Amino acid sequence: MTVSLQKFKTLQSKFNILESIFISGGITPKVAQYHAKWIEKSQVFQVKRKKDAESNFLLLSFVYYQYFIRNDNLIDRFISTVQTAKNSSLRSQKEYSFE
Repeated sequence: MTVSLQKFKTLQSKFNILESIFISGGITPKVAQYHAKWIEKSQVFQVKRKKDAESNFLLLSFVYYQYFIRNDNLIDRFISTVQTAKNSSLRSQKEYSFE
């Protein structure tokens, strides 16, 4: 299993556990993206000095956002792999036809 798939599976398990909290907490994709970007740019001490509720909300947003970003990346890789296989197959078919 690739590293990115392992990371996705880890995030997926966390996402599944926290999904009801995301819904009840009103975390939408846009909200999650905004706060996750802040987390990515900040230092650990900046997150730690926030109140517990606020830092938890930021971390929940980060998990939410990362889950969907990694899911999108895996889908993009899959599409690319299928397209490459299709192109290779068509190329082989043309070469065989010309022989």
